[in-house]
Amino acid sequence: MRGKIFVVLFVGLLAVLCTQSMLAQGSQQEPPLFIVEEDVVKPSMVEQYEAHIKEAVAQFARHKFPYSCDVYCIDGFHYFFSYLMKNFADIDNFYQAAGELQKMMGEEQWKSLLKSAAGTREYYQSTLFFYARELSYSSKTPRPRSEQRNFVYWTYLYVEFGKEKEFEEILKAWVELYKSKNISHGYATYIGSIGNEMPLYVLAESAESASVFYSQEEETFKSFGEEGQALLKKTRALLRKYEIKIGSRRPDLSYTPEER
Repeated sequence: MRGKIFVVLFVGLLAVLCTQSMLAQGSQQEPPLFIVEEDVVKPSMVEQYEAHIKEAVAQFARHKFPYSCDVYCIDGFHYFFSYLMKNFADIDNFYQAAGELQKMMGEEQWKSLLKSAAGTREYYQSTLFFYARELSYSSKTPRPRSEQRNFVYWTYLYVEFGKEKEFEEILKAWVELYKSKNISHGYATYIGSIGNEMPLYVLAESAESASVFYSQEEETFKSFGEEGQALLKKTRALLRKYEIKIGSRRPDLSYTPEER
């Protein structure tokens, strides 16, 4: 659990500042960011690991921890924890709140919580992502609430070094194409910073189920026609590689504070 609360973020500050600079060009205010931890859990220890997380969430609620945490299970045994920050400066407040939580729990309960996770993970890594509003698409069509869209599909796009600006223009073209076709479902784009293999852009999509998602994708790309195929070709030309991560949101392991 120590990795959940005390995330090491200060290595690579230059990468953060560069990312902020790129995002600030299209916005007058600093974009929201997310501390994201990935835990790779031993298959035989999933039950114990999830019990540990549920106890951690109970402690969050009991002591009114002020930061939300959304949890996703990807590809079977990879658990992602996403903590929303208002901005980069808010990370200091996050650390302070984490320290206060530990004190309120007391030494005995804190050690017990750490012990409950012992031996359950292969490894974990902490990363930082900025939300890129201008590179994201939000549909005006009413959709099921987010808590009903538990199927998630993440596309990790690793861009050729030095091609970030050119790639972002392509991402903006995708947004305009979605708008022109009035596509009913949207997606969020995040730019990877500390802890990631950069340059990295992540497109995050969700749906009520896998079948709904794939049906929507098929209809969407049919509507794009040759224009979509041409834009897809331009996109791929700037990639070193890409990865697809598929899984589900875990509301039972997530936490939302009453007030923030």
